[in-house]
Amino acid sequence: VNNVPTIAASGTNPTSCGTNGSIGFTFTNVPDGTYTISYDGSSFTNVAVESGSASKSAPAGTYNNLRITANGCTSTDDPDVTLTDPSGPTTSVLAGTATICKGSSTNLTVTVTGGTGPFDVVLSDGTTATDIASGDNISVSPASTTTYTITSVTDANGCTSTGLSGSVTVTVNNVPTIAASGTNPTSC
Repeated sequence: VNNVPTIAASGTNPTSCGTNGSIGFTFTNVPDGTYTISYDGSSFTNVAVESGSASKSAPAGTYNNLRITANGCTSTDDPDVTLTDPSGPTTSVLAGTATICKGSSTNLTVTVTGGTGPFDVVLSDGTTATDIASGDNISVSPASTTTYTITSVTDANGCTSTGLSGSVTVTVNNVPTIAASGTNPTSC
């Protein structure tokens, strides 16, 4: 008669979006060796258990009903672990001068809420500003009237927010021209 294995698990969240965190396991009645740990919908394979513990790298997600089978017995414990990416930017505001003369530039101010700065900001016309702080300016020089929106904001942790609201229309006026002509005096 073999003892039923037990399993306990805890998670360490990823420190950057799109990277892996880890799940640490503690076992009893599991001899050293390589095992498969199953969970709802999938499994971790080739998990090396040594002295009753193991660790597995995993992306952000939910890992419910973790179980291990050792010596022909499956654990009755079924812990759940959720790994979460860091919080990214949640909102952004774009503000700036609405009217400029053709050939001039203007600054658009980007205010970002949430996430960890500095930020990389991409505007709808493809203008990109890297390593800016919330409240910094982005200089734009449109050739014609252009409406700018923020396409994406990526923070220092690699977390990206898209579809953020707020826009500024920069109206570009032509520089006025003047034509002059003269008539010579007829006498001194």
